[in-house]
Amino acid sequence: DIQLGLLEEEPFKHTVVFNCLDPDLYQELYQSFPKIKPSPKSNTPTLKKSGELTGIWKSFAERHISKEFFQKVAELFQIKEGKMRCQCIINSAVTTPSSVKLPHRDNPETLWAGILYFSDPDDCDGGNLNLYKVNPNFYKKRYTNNHGEPYKVVKYEPNKFVSWLNTPDSIHGVSI
Repeated sequence: DIQLGLLEEEPFKHTVVFNCLDPDLYQELYQSFPKIKPSPKSNTPTLKKSGELTGIWKSFAERHISKEFFQKVAELFQIKEGKMRCQCIINSAVTTPSSVKLPHRDNPETLWAGILYFSDPDDCDGGNLNLYKVNPNFYKKRYTNNHGEPYKVVKYEPNKFVSWLNTPDSIHGVSI
């Protein structure tokens, strides 16, 4: 299983775990990363249906969308109630420099989110996760491009897992 790590409070409740998977499991997942095609609705190749996964990826995804795994998440983040609706989304690597996501907050129906990085160890420029302190003007929109400088930057590196409790304060974005 993915290790959830220790809870950090600033700028919002989150965890950052280096080497979150056993190195052999990580390597096996990395070597068999699913081939994904661009979605007709977006240029970002995304895989959202577990039926599209096979082998080790299917069992890995099923384990991490299970009630047992979510109970660990709920305990760590002190989630008292909420409907569990899990999904595993796999995005492809970015091939040209661009800002994937401006500072934003996730869908309010999402209780918790996590990102597991499968990056090439020789190509880790950009793609960092930026965590922001809340700007009161932000509440007017879900996305903004003037949210100021990141409070914390989580470097895009292999076998790193970042997760956060989704609240109105959980403003995050991805760097170029």
